[in-house]
Amino acid sequence: MNSKQIVLTGLVFTSLLTSLVLVDFLPVVVLAILFLVTGMLATAFIGLNHRRREQLDKAGSIIEASKALHLAESIADITAQLCIRLKITLNCESVFLWTKEAGAFAAEGLACWPGWDEMSEVIIEKGKPLIVNAGDKAVIPPDLPDNIKSFMGVALDTGKSDVLYLINSSKGNFEQHDLKLAQAIALQASRLIVRFQSLEEEKIFYHSLLESAIRANEASLPRFSGHAERVMAISILLGRELGLEEEEMQVLKYSALMHDIGQTAVQGEMLKEKSADTGEELRISAEDHPSLGADMLPDSGIFQDIRKGIKYHHERYDGSGYPDGLERTEIPFIARIIAVADVFDAMTMLCAEEEKLQCRQAIREIRKGSGSFFDPLVVVALTDLEEEIVMLFQDSSLDRKLEATAEGS
Repeated sequence: MNSKQIVLTGLVFTSLLTSLVLVDFLPVVVLAILFLVTGMLATAFIGLNHRRREQLDKAGSIIEASKALHLAESIADITAQLCIRLKITLNCESVFLWTKEAGAFAAEGLACWPGWDEMSEVIIEKGKPLIVNAGDKAVIPPDLPDNIKSFMGVALDTGKSDVLYLINSSKGNFEQHDLKLAQAIALQASRLIVRFQSLEEEKIFYHSLLESAIRANEASLPRFSGHAERVMAISILLGRELGLEEEEMQVLKYSALMHDIGQTAVQGEMLKEKSADTGEELRISAEDHPSLGADMLPDSGIFQDIRKGIKYHHERYDGSGYPDGLERTEIPFIARIIAVADVFDAMTMLCAEEEKLQCRQAIREIRKGSGSFFDPLVVVALTDLEEEIVMLFQDSSLDRKLEATAEGS
């Protein structure tokens, strides 16, 4: 209870007590005035309490909306939570987002009215929100459907042409306080969307930079051209089939893309530095490339898991692989997936022309190595994806398909 409420409460009780004490001494008119003042003060007190409760409810709604928005993991999640929270907070019947590229997100219902396009252009051009209520003859569109009695449009501040609409078909009109509440929640969503957009652009930039580095690496090894992208695409398909989480998929994607970056160091059997113990020069062999590739990355954060995917992609399920002879679950799951994708691409694309296998033949050969060379679970996933992989590799649009698969991750 704040100071104003305390003062009002004191006045109410003082007036009541005074009226009761002086009932036998004061004229009726004076008593009536005292009771009138008491009633007015009591009404003001109740009104202030009600307004305070409303303000607390609105603050609580904004806080709950803010929590939900900040827990979102993508722009689509933010948009969905924004619509849900506004619908709950303002108790309206429909909420949807209109974008310049796609129009209304909802395919049917109240969002079907074609006039949203024109209405959105007006809101964006003027840079002001719009409230249209039944009975507003001056602003209500003449072709507005009968089942839309009231609506409110608020532009999102995301640098794009996005307008949020809140609609009532039978409930009450929207008021200015509804608009302020909607704008407060929409502003938080806008800032989060801009942040996600910036992260996405940064991710695309670094991915493009990485792909350029991989292509430069493959340029010195012509027969490996496109190998990294193909292994990444197959690994992504396998990862999805095996139900990997989003973060695991990102580790798998970049581990697969960079799994052979150590090949540059072994090209032409380049010499390592002299041994610290014997002073002899040690030659690098092909089996060193996984460790060399892993050592090129920082040993921190997400890179730790990516390093493991790169370092152990030549380990074998029975322990016969390299560099450390790990077996079964000692081998990181990401590396077990890449191992299958790597061998599949080697059989179908990398080996000499006369030794190349068709996709189905390669899958049959890999099945023979299930439990010895390869994790049986990954082999089952590869088998289940046989038709999809055959479609992926069967025509000249392979590069575009691989790119689409990678983007879908």
